[in-house]
Amino acid sequence: MLKASRLFLIMPPGSMTSTHPLERRIRLPRRKRLIETIDTLGKANGEKANRNLALIYADHNWNPGRALELATAELEFRKDIYTYDALAWALYKNGRLDESAKAMNQAMKLKTPEPSFQQHAKLIQDSIMAAKQPKTAQEGQ
Repeated sequence: MLKASRLFLIMPPGSMTSTHPLERRIRLPRRKRLIETIDTLGKANGEKANRNLALIYADHNWNPGRALELATAELEFRKDIYTYDALAWALYKNGRLDESAKAMNQAMKLKTPEPSFQQHAKLIQDSIMAAKQPKTAQEGQ
């Protein structure tokens, strides 16, 4: 059985980018199907939690609802900063900004210099600030 911790072998960092558009169109659907197959096998084996899979789903906007489900279930087992980051990112991708900020605060509490934490925290904070900005008359038209 393929373990979630081995997903990086299938989808190494930066692997979703390509210089050729045709290559992206061919590889992306294959990788998405592969991830969905891994998730289906995990469900068949009773897996309810998987923060790595949650991050992949959320990162690529493939299945934000499933990402949130997996990250929330993972938090029941692991209340660590990496799981809080996955939860924050899944909440963000589901439009739940205030909850994502609270989860991100938990992820950042140890000030771990993890680049993805910094990126997620900035995007969450920027979205919250943008949501608080008053709409101009032009935007409302």
